[in-house]
Amino acid sequence: GAYPHAVRERFERCLDLYLCPRIMKRRLNIDPESLIPRMPNANDLRPFPTSRCIRYETPYEGDVKPMIRCLTVSPDGQFMASGADD
Repeated sequence: GAYPHAVRERFERCLDLYLCPRIMKRRLNIDPESLIPRMPNANDLRPFPTSRCIRYETPYEGDVKPMIRCLTVSPDGQFMASGADD
């Protein structure tokens, strides 16, 4: 072979790894409560607007306004359709 002591050194290295002393790992003393994140304020989590920026008027005839039962918006946001009692 290229190196005459390769097998002997490999064997000694394996013995070193096999017979090496085992050390004890130190455990960390962590309070489990400190791992729980702080809850955000409920006002910061609002996914809905809190003010009205657009008002839609529903045309109707007579004195009673029709009650809108359903509302849908097109995926591109350009059109809106509604369904009412009339």
